[in-house]
Amino acid sequence: MLGERQMREQFFPAEFCTDPAWDILLDLYVARLEGRQVSATSPAVATAIPATTGARWIRMMTQASLLARQDDPDDGRRVFVVMTDPAFAAMGRYLDEAVA
Repeated sequence: MLGERQMREQFFPAEFCTDPAWDILLDLYVARLEGRQVSATSPAVATAIPATTGARWIRMMTQASLLARQDDPDDGRRVFVVMTDPAFAAMGRYLDEAVA
């Protein structure tokens, strides 16, 4: 397991391989596979971290181009968060290698 944790850094910057950030990435990866839209506050709830911590990680990962924010066309007050295509592809490659 330690080797798998260290392997993350081959696919993502080290600062985003910490537990809160990693949990958010995994949650958003699964959501994309399932075709679910995720509001910007949902990853914090899903990963059991404070909303402020979730918001901070989402902001940092958005600045690093791992995540993107999308306005909800049906509700101007809500914002969705998604993995970018390169981050989604990197997660797929990581998971392929981790389970091999």
